Amino acid sequence: VTMLCDYGNRYQSKLFNPAFLRSKGLPVPEWMEKKTEIEIPYEQVA
Repeated sequence: VTMLCDYGNRYQSKLFNPAFLRSKGLPVPEWMEKKTEIEIPYEQVA
């Protein structure tokens, strides 16, 4: 068996899309359902 891997650019919008996975009856990984908070540091300029 030979596996050839690629970067997945052409299908990443489907592979990492929980709604798409559910629509096809595929399982959605738990980590994909978690929401993340990203704190962006900023400085107010007067």
